[in-house]
Amino acid sequence: RDVFINCRTLSSVQVIKTGRVNINSKCTFSNCCLLKEFEMPNFVTSIGDKAFEQCSSLSKIILGNRVECLKDLCFANCINLEEISLPKTVTYIGNYTFLNCVNLQRIYLPKSVSKLSPIAFLNCEKLHEIYIEGEQVYEIDFPISFGVFQKFLKNGVQCKNIYFVGCDFEKYSRIVIENNQKICEIPKGVNYLSKQCLHNYYGYDIIHFPQSLKKVENLSSEFGVMVYP
Repeated sequence: RDVFINCRTLSSVQVIKTGRVNINSKCTFSNCCLLKEFEMPNFVTSIGDKAFEQCSSLSKIILGNRVECLKDLCFANCINLEEISLPKTVTYIGNYTFLNCVNLQRIYLPKSVSKLSPIAFLNCEKLHEIYIEGEQVYEIDFPISFGVFQKFLKNGVQCKNIYFVGCDFEKYSRIVIENNQKICEIPKGVNYLSKQCLHNYYGYDIIHFPQSLKKVENLSSEFGVMVYP
């Protein structure tokens, strides 16, 4: 854990093959702000939480062909990363994996991904090229938060499964007062209200759901009237 954290002058790394099968420790290269390139050996199967967080100079990373899991925040704030290709072994992409990768423009995904967090690509302002098994797609069916959807839509990518998550609520919900009642309106286009989305927001008399809504996950009973269209 934290093996090279805050090694601000570290600019290159050569990994020697050992018996280890993952880079699963948290913050392995976190805040190595001069690290520009990294080639991951093929024995690595998991990339841990915040492994490359704040590697602000990282512009090229090659993942080994056995990587299965990208954990939370592992490439967060890699602001110079423009593209990344995930091997066919990847099945899991965690929360905020590419948070604030503001220059990420294209990503190559395998069909093997079975679990992808709706907030994996939060604040990826320029992401507009998504390839699945090498073919560019313009409509995606993996889960996406409403905030990520707004960026994708702006960049010409359509989304089928849009989740309204906690960080969306404060930014995108509309609050109105009518007849002394406090009303919360969930925006159009939302398909799923994620688990505990409203957990920290109380005091609404009415919540309006859009026609696009398909499912509400574990909505708290502490709210008042829930109004479907």
